[in-house]
Amino acid sequence: MRFIGSRSLYAAACLAAFVIFAGCEAPTATDQSAQIGSSGPPGVEVAWLVVDDRIVPPAPPPPPVRAGSPGSDAAPKPPPPDTTMTLEAALAPYADRPVPLPDTCLEAWKACGFDVYSIPAADVPSLRRVLRLAGPEQRQMVLATGKWSEIARGAECRGVQPVQTDTGEFDVRGGLFRLLMRCWAAPGGEAGTTGMLQVEFVPQHLDAANVRPGGGSQTAPPGIAPAREGTNFERLFCDANLARESVLLITSKATRPAADPASSDRPFGPDIPEATSLARAILTDAMGGGEGRVRRVLILTATPPDGFTLTGR
Repeated sequence: MRFIGSRSLYAAACLAAFVIFAGCEAPTATDQSAQIGSSGPPGVEVAWLVVDDRIVPPAPPPPPVRAGSPGSDAAPKPPPPDTTMTLEAALAPYADRPVPLPDTCLEAWKACGFDVYSIPAADVPSLRRVLRLAGPEQRQMVLATGKWSEIARGAECRGVQPVQTDTGEFDVRGGLFRLLMRCWAAPGGEAGTTGMLQVEFVPQHLDAANVRPGGGSQTAPPGIAPAREGTNFERLFCDANLARESVLLITSKATRPAADPASSDRPFGPDIPEATSLARAILTDAMGGGEGRVRRVLILTATPPDGFTLTGR
């Protein structure tokens, strides 16, 4: 990753902290056995929803009324109310639910602009209905093989842009940011025989020369793990244990409204671009010149194995 500008010294320190992740494989053992569940192979389904809170669905037109028919002289009925909500309003009931991530990791992710929620699986359909969607839903299945997969990527960076993380800002030229995930079956429950999933996440930056349309790295050798394709934010590596019906929702915090040009609080001098949070760099179009108001919402639903044994029998 190349850093330039007045923040170059600070950026060099940040880069030293963000050590290249080793990309080591998940634990494998010949004496462990995960039982395939009735709903399919173990893994995590990742659904992408694109939300734009500026969209207010138009009210449907009233049904036509013929002249002389009953009710033709009555006052027109008001349109039905808008039942959609902003993303923050829809997620407010879940703000106090515990999230199955380590506290230190969760705090660091929040400082990078991420919002992470634990959602009851039964609430997901109703949540989808009230969000202001700006595109079709997409899904992918990350199987419990222990291999890294890309689950989200932001727009390619235009020019030089400041990026905000939990430790401060740094300038980045080109490339893009993405989020990697991997999972594998693990024992759960008091007896250790209940199947669950161990899930790991790490944000990554791909240099401009490495970006390949549609995903992955342009210059990486065939078969190389995605975790070895770019520069990983190792400090933001995060893991979680997900049981059946566990649902994680990951998105970016809402953007702040633009400052009024006529406001007396506006500073003198040339405009200095506001740093883009790492979350917005991954989950919005902000790095590509967009306003970052169209956000991607990741809904991760775990499908762990039905059981787990240490003997493989």
